[in-house]
Amino acid sequence: MANGFFGPMRADKQNAPEVWNPFIRLTLTDTGGIILANDVLALIDTGSDVCYIDNELAKKSGLLPKGSTTTSTGTGSKENPVYGCVFLIKDRPTNAILRMATPGMDLASNGLNHRILLGMEALRNFDLRISQSQQLVELNWAKSPT
Repeated sequence: MANGFFGPMRADKQNAPEVWNPFIRLTLTDTGGIILANDVLALIDTGSDVCYIDNELAKKSGLLPKGSTTTSTGTGSKENPVYGCVFLIKDRPTNAILRMATPGMDLASNGLNHRILLGMEALRNFDLRISQSQQLVELNWAKSPT
């Protein structure tokens, strides 16, 4: 089981608990297993079909775009690079390893705290428990490690 927490989505909302969301921390590696970043803040977003990585994090980590995709959001459509990477979520007794082709998105430059958005593409691999009243965020790896 991997434990997460509730926190503010935006850096300017640190003291506004009514807008807090579920997060988890993960490790980012390249497709060869080399650790690029530890303790990366990831938003758990059950309303998103896909995952996203912050473009700035991807570039600083040395990830190279493998292609591009058009992403549609509430503010319109945009062409985004796609990065090959691995999200490692520390789950006891094993680790969840998610090999991803993840579109980049400008998260940090738009004032968001998280650097990864975990959509249903990744979350479908977990049994997920979220309880705001209990301040509980749990991800249980539901698949065999790959």
